[in-house]
Amino acid sequence: MPEVSFYHLERQSLDEALAQLLEKASDAGLKAVVRVSNTMLLTSLDKALWEKPVGSFLPHGTAKSPNTNQQPVFISDGDDNPANATLLFVVNDAEFEGIDSYDRVFYMFEGQNQLNVDHARAIWKTLRDKGVALKYWQQGERGNWQLKAS
Repeated sequence: MPEVSFYHLERQSLDEALAQLLEKASDAGLKAVVRVSNTMLLTSLDKALWEKPVGSFLPHGTAKSPNTNQQPVFISDGDDNPANATLLFVVNDAEFEGIDSYDRVFYMFEGQNQLNVDHARAIWKTLRDKGVALKYWQQGERGNWQLKAS
């Protein structure tokens, strides 16, 4: 079972925080899958990554993109992993099953939505009870990530 890190978003938008973490993964030469729960969020994240400031383009694709097996970041509303990514980013209430094939899992949830917070707590408890290595990161006042529990 991979290590699972929970990222509780309170200061940044999902688009901003996700882009920052994906850039770090890309800089390290790692491939990632971003798993979302619906097509609307998939389209929104895809657009946000395309519209990042000039000079900070993050190569990525979706199932509609050509050469999905070569995409360093793949956004999906399913459980596909066409480029054999080692990192999985699960967003809000997206499906959390099938994580065993990844080295690391990042669970990102927006803290302003109580349903997302409740969902995250339930997943934390389930994984903790299974003995999975967990970390909980929360944004500080300046937007930096602070480890709050492990």
